[in-house]
Amino acid sequence: MYEKYFAGISNNTFEEFRLTSREVLIDLANNKQLMCEMLRNIQNSEELIKKSESYDFLDKFTIYSNNEQQIYARISVFNNKYGNRIHYHRWDYSSYILKGGYTQYIYGHLQKGKELIREACSLNPILVEELQEGNLYSLDNSVIHSVKAIPGSVSICIRGKSQRDRFQVIDTRTDTEWWQYGQKLEAFEEHQVKQISFEDLKVKVNRTCEFLGGEKNV
Repeated sequence: MYEKYFAGISNNTFEEFRLTSREVLIDLANNKQLMCEMLRNIQNSEELIKKSESYDFLDKFTIYSNNEQQIYARISVFNNKYGNRIHYHRWDYSSYILKGGYTQYIYGHLQKGKELIREACSLNPILVEELQEGNLYSLDNSVIHSVKAIPGSVSICIRGKSQRDRFQVIDTRTDTEWWQYGQKLEAFEEHQVKQISFEDLKVKVNRTCEFLGGEKNV
């Protein structure tokens, strides 16, 4: 339905993905009505409903999914819970901050074929940056980082093809670490915990559209 907006994104290299995904994000960020339309369209797609998830510190709404192209787009809404967990990603991604902002901490890079964060870097950041509304950035899948968001912050992200099946997460507050798997490999019980009910999805989508300044669905 929305393929024309994402057709030009390339997964060939990180640089190609970075350049082509940023162009799309800028176009979407300047079209709040389209983003709200895509948010509400989630309710019409069983796949998008399943891919939308609620964590303790944010909600993620998948607004576009193309398994063949391996391009996905989602909108994240951060709440007032603490979410500064050190991790990397299974894929390259670009993100645009639509509302609010957050502090991003960069710790280093994984070496090719490696997965353990503590083997790749110390848990002291080598770069701290303040990202605000209107900022746009891209990270390749080897970058180890964490973010601490202003409550109510909203961002839109485009991610590319998966480079690995899992990634490691470290929570320094609780001194715990764990593996996070892609949806195809994660346990059924784990997915159920994160699943947003249909009624909650409608309420949260409508609230997000209000945050973005889009037309309210009455």
